Amino acid sequence: MEKNYTTEKKGRVNVLDVLRVVAVVMVILSHYYLNYPDVGEKVAWGALGVQLFFIISGFVIYSSLENTKNYRDFIVKRFLRLSPAMLICSTIIFVFFRFFYTGEGYANSKLFSNYLIANTFIDPTFINVFFGRVRYYYLDGAFWSLWVEICFYTLIGLLYFINKKKFINYYVIICFTLTPIFMLFYTSTGQNVLQTTFSLTAEQAYLFKIYGRALAFFDNCFWFLIGIFLYLLYNDKTKKKYIYYIIFLFLINIVKDKFYFPLIIFSMIAFAFFMVFVYASQKVEFIAQPLLCKIGVASYSMYLIHYYLGMVVVKYLKENVADSYIWPFLVMVVVILFGLFSYNYLEKPLGKLYKKVFKV
Repeated sequence: MEKNYTTEKKGRVNVLDVLRVVAVVMVILSHYYLNYPDVGEKVAWGALGVQLFFIISGFVIYSSLENTKNYRDFIVKRFLRLSPAMLICSTIIFVFFRFFYTGEGYANSKLFSNYLIANTFIDPTFINVFFGRVRYYYLDGAFWSLWVEICFYTLIGLLYFINKKKFINYYVIICFTLTPIFMLFYTSTGQNVLQTTFSLTAEQAYLFKIYGRALAFFDNCFWFLIGIFLYLLYNDKTKKKYIYYIIFLFLINIVKDKFYFPLIIFSMIAFAFFMVFVYASQKVEFIAQPLLCKIGVASYSMYLIHYYLGMVVVKYLKENVADSYIWPFLVMVVVILFGLFSYNYLEKPLGKLYKKVFKV
């Protein structure tokens, strides 16, 4: 019998693991080709892979909530999933830049305080709020999305276990209430409004921008909601209303980003694919090959390790070996191999140790 790769196996939907591969490749190449100015702008849209990760998270986390007894267990499960890879990757990044890297830049990656903050998953800006100025930074620029994920887990889990029937309604209300506040505090338009309406100086308005950065989750909260409605539609294909909700949320994100053309194309392709995934899953079975699924499962550590470290390697190869467009691809392959090795031989053993410590 031909294997159906779209079906769930051990709580996983394999097609989503392949989409993780797509997402991480998009992000990695969009970063690495920044070393090539003539190409970098043309592939900058690859950064939208992060939004694809957020949609997948919305889908997967709803499933996880339904299979978790209480809020504590849910948070512990999330921590056990995220922490081992973060500890491993942040340690490698910190050690490399602190003790081996002698080039320019990346000073923030050499600070032990930033290393410690990275392993709390807290946005350094959230800590900076208490100082009224920028004092701490990300150890690696890719880590910003982890704070967004943590905010989502914390909020959606709390709302779910407060009221399992109305938690989505509560989530929607909170998002539509706080997203405008984020935009007022953080965006350039919002900063101008603050300065003109409240007669604030640029420095005073910038303090609100720090507050706004701590609310970065609300710049991305609707992407998770797309994943939530996609999960509901996946499990009940007769509820056509979820299709309209998903379309509406894509439109909201497009309007928020001022009709950024690559985002419009991304949204159209993503929506079309997800509709096929839900209503004609047999047509996407071919993408869920075992190797791709394995890479997708290990994609988290690939994302964590790829950015600053990989950028340095690509730049070195380009400047000292040969000015070739092939380096981003080759370094990406190394990152993928590292992710597979780390997941199977580092993260799993460390995860087992964590479980003993937390008695899970």
